Amino acid sequence: GGRVPWAPAGVAAVLAGLVAGGFALGPMTAFAALWELVPTSGGTGEYDPRARGGVNDGDEETAGNNPAATGMVDTDQLLESPLPSLYDAISDTYGKPHKPREQERAQALSAVAKEQHGKTADSLRPSRTFPTSRQAPPNPRTPLSRAARGLFEIEGPTPLHIRAAVFDAFDGRIWVEAPPACPTPARREGKTNWMACPAPAAPDVFADEPVRHGVKVAKLGRGDKAGADGASATLDGTLIPAAPHLVRFKLGMIDQETFFSCGADGILRMALRKLPGGVALETESRVQDPRKLAAHPYFVGMAEDAPPTPQGDRIAALAREWAGHLPRGWDQIQAVVDRLRTGYELGAGGAPPDHPDAAAFFLFEGRRGPDYLFATSTAVLLRHLGYRTRLVAGFYAAPEMYDPETKHTPVGKEHVHVWPEVLVGGDTWVVVEPTPGYAVLTPPKPWFERAVAGLVAAGRWAADRPVLSGLVGLTVLAVVWWRRVWVDGLAVLSWRLRAGREWRNWVRGAAQLVERRARWAGRARPEGETPARYFSNGVVPADAPDRDALVRLAELTGWAAYAPDGLAPAEEKDVWAACDRAVRSWTYRRFLTARAARPRAGRV
Repeated sequence: GGRVPWAPAGVAAVLAGLVAGGFALGPMTAFAALWELVPTSGGTGEYDPRARGGVNDGDEETAGNNPAATGMVDTDQLLESPLPSLYDAISDTYGKPHKPREQERAQALSAVAKEQHGKTADSLRPSRTFPTSRQAPPNPRTPLSRAARGLFEIEGPTPLHIRAAVFDAFDGRIWVEAPPACPTPARREGKTNWMACPAPAAPDVFADEPVRHGVKVAKLGRGDKAGADGASATLDGTLIPAAPHLVRFKLGMIDQETFFSCGADGILRMALRKLPGGVALETESRVQDPRKLAAHPYFVGMAEDAPPTPQGDRIAALAREWAGHLPRGWDQIQAVVDRLRTGYELGAGGAPPDHPDAAAFFLFEGRRGPDYLFATSTAVLLRHLGYRTRLVAGFYAAPEMYDPETKHTPVGKEHVHVWPEVLVGGDTWVVVEPTPGYAVLTPPKPWFERAVAGLVAAGRWAADRPVLSGLVGLTVLAVVWWRRVWVDGLAVLSWRLRAGREWRNWVRGAAQLVERRARWAGRARPEGETPARYFSNGVVPADAPDRDALVRLAELTGWAAYAPDGLAPAEEKDVWAACDRAVRSWTYRRFLTARAARPRAGRV
């Protein structure tokens, strides 16, 4: 009649559960779990792989000895850009500039440019100028012929121009970089990671559909040097290599608008830090359409002051000679570009250090030089015709560098390129490419235009190789003329190889071959008529030579359809001989020459 001791029983049950759990997990694991409950143990067991402090936390935080590193190990190693200094790359590619005897301030060429960009940049800052008089590089390169280590790789259509610096003032020898306009932050699209650069209304000179590119920035290992000092980056290390006329972009998982800076010059940059290596960029950009540019009316009424170069009058006369007779607009621009691409040669060399006008030397004396002289001459010629132009330095993704295995186009330090651009309205600058061997990305053509272009290219190829083209033409004519002979020969070979040891297959294959030949000759088997009767009575006249071979084949077709399995060796040998005789005797030409016993049907 005693009462149940509930309190001691509950304590005993809890102790028994703890003992059982300890044996199940293991003594050390159970001890470590219990020890975490002690306030002096240093924690409660919580773990954050991205923590910025604490003991043994933050394993995904960047490893390394650089205190400025803040990225994650799956995206970058250190906060240093792998892109070389643009001006170091220019010096390596084109040679170092000659040191002038006197430093003079370059003058802006247009009052309009001053109004838009503000105060003209100071040419006394050598890191922001582009001299056109340079020493020969120690190892001159042939454009697009040397594969370089990729600083970044492009996925998508090429060729592609990637802007890095813009120059707008020129005194005949030195281009001065345009002062940066007030940058604007990117605008995030909804709750996605896509960012859009605010842009004013642009003229209708672009294709209807944007084009998408993927950019993978290289990740340098320890000991790799990006520039002259191993850590310098293009401009200040903030350049994001993106296609021109950018519509929107996405850089990894970054969703903060203030991380990016969209410049009025069309160059995308990081706003708060340098661009790390090992990141992937996705972009959507507009593609300039040559057809819409040709019909663009904005060129009418544009005006720009003539550049104050030493031989400006002579260059202006040449510009009028090349394009003055054409209507104002894209036709004039294209005429200047075509004359430079066809009448001048791309190669090493440049203006002498004591020559006051690099464009005049290239146009009238040298007629050979690197791409920056083509770009400089185009910009000066078009300015004399009244167009707003500028010089752009950056990188060029060439179709010749495409890697079919990775489906990417690597772009290295040696792919630095210089080209001119023309203002077509508002802040919209379009790429102009006067340098031979380089091209501008255009929208895809309709299928019929691509077909016509392929035919034209094939015709030109044939015209350049008359002997080979004649042999190819005769071969094609012979194949077409004797097509049935070739097809029949292949069919006979297949029949002999695939018939095997089954006598029924010999008969069926021989009947199909002979019937196909008769059909080619216009003696097709009527619908509803059996093969046995067709070979016996209808296909050839009764007095035709070797008609007995067809009669024997007709007998064998019925025998193969209804006879029991199994034949004596002698009978199999007789079947094979009869089938072989019918195939050899009644060829396609034999059916053509034989007089039909019935009216010939049309050829099938």
